[in-house]
Amino acid sequence: MSNSTLKYIGKRLVISLITLFVILMVLFLMVKFLPGSPINNEKLSASARAAIEAQYGLDQPIPVQFVRYIQNMLTGDFGVSFNLYKDMQVSSLSRKCCKIIYDLWFMCSYYWNSYWYVLRGICCIT
Repeated sequence: MSNSTLKYIGKRLVISLITLFVILMVLFLMVKFLPGSPINNEKLSASARAAIEAQYGLDQPIPVQFVRYIQNMLTGDFGVSFNLYKDMQVSSLSRKCCKIIYDLWFMCSYYWNSYWYVLRGICCIT
């Protein structure tokens, strides 16, 4: 590869990383500043709410939360589910869903291909 090609690839990689960083920052800030919170429960006392916020790191400054968000994202730790299954890791939920989706995709593609092979065979015979 020539020097100009390597410069071009390097430039594109740097631009891609900057774009990814900006997208992650905008997404984080949008979720952070939306009204409400993941612990919207009127029955919780102020001390219980503060304890939950401390448990999940929501009492930390926003830059610290953002750095932790990036670190967790890079390690594949997406936290726990608040809505679907209480206190279950989101990464384990996504693994289960991916397995189901892959199985369905395999079954559908198998039957779809079988259908087309039979149809082709009928067309070739006639």
